[in-house]
Amino acid sequence: MVKKQRPWLLASEPRMRIRTLLPDLFLGDHLPGPLNSLTDVPGIAISTQEITSLDGSINTGVTCIIPRKDWFHKACYAGLFSFNGYGEMTRSHLIAEGGLLCSPIVLTGTFGIGAAHQGILQYGVETKDEARKKVKKELEKAKEEKDGSIIVVIATDAPLLPHQLTRIAKRATVGLS
Repeated sequence: MVKKQRPWLLASEPRMRIRTLLPDLFLGDHLPGPLNSLTDVPGIAISTQEITSLDGSINTGVTCIIPRKDWFHKACYAGLFSFNGYGEMTRSHLIAEGGLLCSPIVLTGTFGIGAAHQGILQYGVETKDEARKKVKKELEKAKEEKDGSIIVVIATDAPLLPHQLTRIAKRATVGLS
């Protein structure tokens, strides 16, 4: 297996930010963080693993977003919106009903969802090194075909309530065009 190359990183011209492209467009009163990234929000951690076979027949990966260090014992407010309703969002009903996120967010393909869900539960209950190695092996086994799904994740440290976060999540989809 080899790491997947990202063609947009190989482009000759750097990718232009929307604020640079359209300087008169009002995007709110607050500026983006220094990296314009989820990790600009204090306490958020992200890990990504991409797997591609040498012959290109396997192309999969997993991204894990940890909302806070002690996520298993301390939930945080959250909101969600599914733009096209096609993506699978395990446990999203907990956010919709209670407005609380009490686990990491794992983005993966259809065949990796079970392993990702099981991995979160195992990690939350067992924090031994052997359990972590088992979860990693299960995630590496996940295989999928390209399906073109788009998932937008937004993070903020603004003091917002769940219904406000849901509104922000809905508005983020217009930035895809």
